[in-house]
Amino acid sequence: VDSGKILHAGQDISKESPEKRAKFLSRVFQDPKMGTSPRMTVAENLLLASKRGEKRSLAPRHMKAKINEFRHLASKMGNNLDHRLDTPTENLSGGQRQALSFLMGTYKKPDV
Repeated sequence: VDSGKILHAGQDISKESPEKRAKFLSRVFQDPKMGTSPRMTVAENLLLASKRGEKRSLAPRHMKAKINEFRHLASKMGNNLDHRLDTPTENLSGGQRQALSFLMGTYKKPDV
């Protein structure tokens, strides 16, 4: 911010860290390659999204606890993404990658 304020729910968040702003803000790029990590699997990308606004790490124990949730969430997209959780994102079709980007952007149900 060069000048002015950014208000969210009446609160000035201009000086908040990007991590804190990420708790209620998300985006999905038109180019699906911009919103996902190509060498990470579908499940790893979703795990990263599940940590938005928090200190992030990719501990295997966190994956085991969330894998069924990720499978259920991905099954709603109707494009076989739920059967590709162990697939590196770079090996997905453009549509699957865009669907993953959408799931990542909406995982934490951001306000904006």
